[in-house]
Amino acid sequence: MTYFLGRDVQVWILTENDAQGIGVTSGEAAMNSSLAVANFANKKVTGALDAAYLYADVTAIDLTLDKVDEQISYYGKRSTLNAEMKKMSTISITRKKDDNVWDIIFNGPQKSGDAFDTDKLDIGARWGACSTPAARFGHSAGTDKLHNGLVNPKESNDHGSTNSADSNYGYRVVLQMKSPSGTGNLGDEFIVLPNACFTEHSVSLNADGISEETAVFETMVDPVIAYRHADCVGATHMSDI
Repeated sequence: MTYFLGRDVQVWILTENDAQGIGVTSGEAAMNSSLAVANFANKKVTGALDAAYLYADVTAIDLTLDKVDEQISYYGKRSTLNAEMKKMSTISITRKKDDNVWDIIFNGPQKSGDAFDTDKLDIGARWGACSTPAARFGHSAGTDKLHNGLVNPKESNDHGSTNSADSNYGYRVVLQMKSPSGTGNLGDEFIVLPNACFTEHSVSLNADGISEETAVFETMVDPVIAYRHADCVGATHMSDI
């Protein structure tokens, strides 16, 4: 685990969808095709990594780049084999709480017109915005909707059959190390966690000071180390899911 102060890094949250971001409209989680500071996550385009869309008031980041091993023992042998099964990366983002956006994205409700399943709107938008190559929950193939957590990540294709080899499951968290000057510039290192799910949300209330909230994202896809915006928004192939 690596701990960063908010002043040492810059952070963006994107969807894995290059056409739809996710925000809150009238107290509901909803898709938004426009880049906006108020969005929880903007769509996955290079323009979404402009300084204007940075997360403000971030106080702390906990980053863990880990893997899941399986120990295999062999008869008559003392040593065991630690075989890597998959990656497991986690990032925890803590910021000053000044709105209810994270609460609604985690807990719901979803906007009925943007939901995969209109019978279950109180599940939040923890899995991003995606589409499927086949009709699901009454929606035609290739229709972008808020993921409901019940669709196989390998079926969460980028706009359905149009780019069926790419996944748009989950969120993409982009972390940039600031230079000694205190700013993040192109050429400074980016750490990208693709296809991450919003797994935890907590709030620390303080009656006499500043209340904070924490969002935790977790992914099993290999992290990306990049130095250009274009490399931060590359597609995730289905074989990597």
